Amino acid sequence: MGNALALALDEAVPLEGWRLWALVAVESALVVLGVIFYQHILLLTAVVLGVGLFFFLPAMPYVLLPLAFLASTLDLSGILLQFQLFNITYFHLFGGGLILFTLAHMLYRRDTSFPRLPVVFPLFFFITSLGLSSLYSPSTLEGLVLAVRIFLLSVLLLIMVVLIRSSKMAGWAVFWLLALGIAMSIVGIVQTATERVYFLPAEFVNLVGATTPRATGLYHNPNEYATFLMVCIILASALLLGAQKGRVWLRVVLGFVILVLMAGLIVSFSRSNWLATLVGVGLIAALSRRVKLMLWVLTAGLAILGIIALLSSNIAELVVSRFESIFKIFRPKEFFGSDVYVSSSVRVLLVVASWHMFLDHPFGIGTRGFPKVFEQYKPPNFPIWVPVRENHTLQARILAEQGIIGFIVYIWLLYVVVKSGIEAVRWADEPYMKAVAVGLLGVFVGYQVNFLFTAALTDNFFWMTTGMLFAVREIVRPKEAS
Repeated sequence: MGNALALALDEAVPLEGWRLWALVAVESALVVLGVIFYQHILLLTAVVLGVGLFFFLPAMPYVLLPLAFLASTLDLSGILLQFQLFNITYFHLFGGGLILFTLAHMLYRRDTSFPRLPVVFPLFFFITSLGLSSLYSPSTLEGLVLAVRIFLLSVLLLIMVVLIRSSKMAGWAVFWLLALGIAMSIVGIVQTATERVYFLPAEFVNLVGATTPRATGLYHNPNEYATFLMVCIILASALLLGAQKGRVWLRVVLGFVILVLMAGLIVSFSRSNWLATLVGVGLIAALSRRVKLMLWVLTAGLAILGIIALLSSNIAELVVSRFESIFKIFRPKEFFGSDVYVSSSVRVLLVVASWHMFLDHPFGIGTRGFPKVFEQYKPPNFPIWVPVRENHTLQARILAEQGIIGFIVYIWLLYVVVKSGIEAVRWADEPYMKAVAVGLLGVFVGYQVNFLFTAALTDNFFWMTTGMLFAVREIVRPKEAS
């Protein structure tokens, strides 16, 4: 970091005239926001850091990266302002600052060129399909807000590529992710041990007896909490593969990290992320030709489950029953009195509704239109007492709302990212960078499995880790492939 700053200060400073005054105006606005919202401890800390780094952030914007990661884990506790259509959170503050100061850094270094990434065109067309389909949606305003959010997250994806330009920077980004993952996992374990856990508050859950205690960390939703831990487990597993044989201590540390993360994942009771983690770890084991890794992870999971069984046989039974329920989605007779079958079966019925919407509207009903028209397409056997009107399968939601064009563009986007990830794995010569590339590709695939059960396309870490994947690709790309 010191060398980077020294190199930056050795050069002529191009921030003169209106550019200098624009930078001062932005930084002054951040200070004003800090004064207005002084009662928020984290924001006050951010203002203090902002004043301390007043003239250094354009030279070192990457110091905001761990703060953007942390802000993403705060969820509802990180809300600064609430509006009807959206909230302003700490992530908007630090993520927005990351974008602005990275752009300032580019001006500072007189380098305003973006890398030519293969993901730019599919991203552009996907966002365009979101925006255009929102124009004829029954929820036009909500659709436009979603399109703008995806656009800004896409910008953040590109900023990650500009920001992370060395293996050392990639290593620091992964380090901060794993450090936060361990902290969140410990919070979840303590929540479970002290019975300060999450219960689904919806009235229909009480009707079906869904009182499964679920840890959430600092998140409001246990599934989002588990998604973050899924990301960390896959990355840690990939690094375990990349650890050199002589560095036994590193393997021991990473093994312990995986155990802690898996304990947090298990007590989240998030079936979708259990499955996504298995698929992601399985992928990196296959790409690395190290099937033993998969066996080690499974053994770790069973060991944790065994410890849980010794401490609480009830929780252990809940873990087993919830995992089994993934494969028992067509059991409508089990609706009453069993939350696991209701949750899985309702997801299938929501997909059925999406299919019928698509048949009637091949070009989609419009972004965010699914909840509005669901009653017209609700399957006859959909439980009348279930208030869910949101599609929990992203691929089905895209097909229903954006139609065949949006769905094809989404498949194109997936193909480009996976192809680029495989290129990064193939190009990486250094074992560590190859492990990071494999891990980030596994994270992206894990997200696709997760999206079969949740439609959380605005997950911050999905976009940031995808950006990290392309950053690694640019770092390891050979000159002849330019």
